Amino acid sequence: MDRDGGELLDAEVGIFPYAGTPEQGRQLSLCAAAWQEGQQPFWSLSETQAMLAGDSCRAFFAATSGHAQWHGVVLVEVTDEWSDLLYLYVPLAHRRTGVARLLLLHLLERARGELPSPAVILEVRPSNLAAWGLYQNLGFVEVGRRKAYYSNGEDALVLKHPGYEVPWVRR
Repeated sequence: MDRDGGELLDAEVGIFPYAGTPEQGRQLSLCAAAWQEGQQPFWSLSETQAMLAGDSCRAFFAATSGHAQWHGVVLVEVTDEWSDLLYLYVPLAHRRTGVARLLLLHLLERARGELPSPAVILEVRPSNLAAWGLYQNLGFVEVGRRKAYYSNGEDALVLKHPGYEVPWVRR
């Protein structure tokens, strides 16, 4: 169990690239449906599919195999200057298990070794203390604020990971 009483991440969970297979499309549609029920509706399935069809957007998902139910997914837009983490989603049943951390570490490692730039940026709600804490623990620092960024008027903190080193263990 983790410190919050949740089950820890199964050691068999891995990270897989989204390739648009029929099963991955079904899993993406389940995630997109859940996004619409959250406190802040996110992109629709068709909008997400259109982004993923482009050259600059990539997705990675956590699962026990490339064909299994997703434990989480991260969407990222890649430019020559940085990778912009667009969305990180972990279904309620898999939260507080290490899935988000695993997805972020994978993204940071890929940015450092395979993507055009090692820098990763993102926006997060100041009220999302769990996400903000995770990002800080992984080395992200606040570099700006976008006033009234969200539809409810809440600001967004702009965070950046310098990309020089992935902090595998921080206490």
